[in-house]
Amino acid sequence: MADDHVVIVKSFALGIAAVLVTLLAIEAISIIAPSLYGDVAQTVKAWGVAGVFVSVFIGSTALPFPTDLLFVTAVKLADNSSVLFAMIAAAVAAGFLASLLNYWLAKLFRETLVLKFVSQDQLVSAKKWFDKYGPFPILFFGIIPSSPVFDPITFIAGLTDMDLKQFALYSFVSRFLHFALLALIAARAL
Repeated sequence: MADDHVVIVKSFALGIAAVLVTLLAIEAISIIAPSLYGDVAQTVKAWGVAGVFVSVFIGSTALPFPTDLLFVTAVKLADNSSVLFAMIAAAVAAGFLASLLNYWLAKLFRETLVLKFVSQDQLVSAKKWFDKYGPFPILFFGIIPSSPVFDPITFIAGLTDMDLKQFALYSFVSRFLHFALLALIAARAL
């Protein structure tokens, strides 16, 4: 049990650190290379809310990549609060839909397909958490920024035939809290 708490605290600390480093890098680029910063800001504005949705959805399913870092960059560069709220809504919707896709892929195609998306070690680790704590890892790993465990756990939920309504509730709440936390950090930092 104590080891589990250490893993959670380390995961949370590393996730927050990654987000803060990203925000510091954005700030540094704005000072050191203002034209590059302007180009990035224009790209974020051009892609806008749709870009947030697509990147979060793809990053949460087929091509896992650090969507949190892209999200905080988009939030940091957002022009106003209405765009910010739309970005949060898009990220929550994309993350939630991606978790449902992961659930159904695992439910339908079992481990053969799941191992194409996550490593055997990630799968074993996620299964241990799931076996020990039931659906709660979906909630607490889903909230942690840059958590490498959340996507594998969404597959485990499908593999274990977790009740879809329960999975959807935990997944939606975790995605909402996750992206709201990231937006708060990005909007308030620096």
